[in-house]
Amino acid sequence: MANVVHKTPIPDTEGTQDECDSPEPVSNTLDEDSDDEPVLNVQFDAATGCLEEVDSDEEASGDGEIQESPGAYRSTMSGRVKKHNKTHAEGKPYGCVMCDFKASRLDHLNRHMRIHTSEKPYACEKCDYRASLSGQLTRHMRTHKDEKPYNCDSCDYRASSLGELKNHEKTHKEKSYACDWCDYKAKHLGNLKTHERIHTGEKPYSCDMCDYRASQLVTLTRHVRTHTEEKPHACDKCDYRASQLGHLKSHMKTHTDEKPYVCDKCDYRAAHLSNLRMHYRTHTGEKPYSCEICDYKASQLVTLTRHMRLHFGMKPHACEKCDYRATQSGRLMIHMRTHRREKPYACSTCDYKASDKTKLKRHVRAHTGEKPVRKSCGYRAARFGDLKKHTKTDIEEPYVCATCDYRSSNKTELKRHVRIHLYESKIK
Repeated sequence: MANVVHKTPIPDTEGTQDECDSPEPVSNTLDEDSDDEPVLNVQFDAATGCLEEVDSDEEASGDGEIQESPGAYRSTMSGRVKKHNKTHAEGKPYGCVMCDFKASRLDHLNRHMRIHTSEKPYACEKCDYRASLSGQLTRHMRTHKDEKPYNCDSCDYRASSLGELKNHEKTHKEKSYACDWCDYKAKHLGNLKTHERIHTGEKPYSCDMCDYRASQLVTLTRHVRTHTEEKPHACDKCDYRASQLGHLKSHMKTHTDEKPYVCDKCDYRAAHLSNLRMHYRTHTGEKPYSCEICDYKASQLVTLTRHMRLHFGMKPHACEKCDYRATQSGRLMIHMRTHRREKPYACSTCDYKASDKTKLKRHVRAHTGEKPVRKSCGYRAARFGDLKKHTKTDIEEPYVCATCDYRSSNKTELKRHVRIHLYESKIK
């Protein structure tokens, strides 16, 4: 231990905040009229690499003997014990100007201020993670090494940080925190406070880039990644990256072929519960997503998104071998079979083969005589292409002439066309 004592305002350090089991007294704030920063004696601790506040008459015990305070706090430095005891005697004189946080030491307040300033000076060398505290970075590094040094005494659970272990140990206890509005109970007071925001509608966390607000900080963090396109969670089996750990866990099931969610109405199995819920709509006929331009409804949001491309003529998926473009990636994959001359779908009645399942279904109708119907208008067609053209006409040319079969996608063009009939009527 190198003891170098300076008389200087305490700097922003990353010293470990010690804890004890005895309760702390009610804290006092600094005098608001005082502009002077407290001048304290500080001592450099070579073991931690931090400056430590000490009284001028305090020294470390030279023999390394552990000094004890009346509470549970223990230290090899008598100065630290005396300083710790002062936190019980003097309370927390350093108050945050942006919230109600109070600290017994200035360096603790400085660390807290990083929450408000979003300063994260500690960067991970293996991913994009950044932390406001060195201790947070140390805990994060254990996720790369899969290091979990903290063991639960009640079960086989292991944790990478002491805080995680303490939270886990509460799962062995009863849920003592009850909600006043409903039957919800929580093992942690913080979880109860977060839950109560469902009833109060409180959303204290706001996005700096848009109007989004969240009831939880973790929810806001996930939202911000939609702006930054940050994807810190990487798959170790392929190039997939995710903005959320839950998305990565769902993706990992694609490598294991694990499908634990089973439909009780058919043989369908899904890797994700959300996929099973969407599948159920094929049985119930539920289509909650509606097109704002036409009467189209979809059971999935992604299906509605693909449909909207028909209205706006968007074809984001381009073929690398020709000028073909598609509104859906699946259609591009089918198109690529024409270059490879692949026709994996065979008719069971004749020798016909198709490059995609839809073409095979259309061909089978030639044998069965089936004519699909458009529900919105009752139009029937033996060929799906004819039905598709009819549907496209309704979508892309909604303006119809009352005198003839003329249709237009533009209202102004329809007015010009109507003038032809008016002119003809005058001649007659």
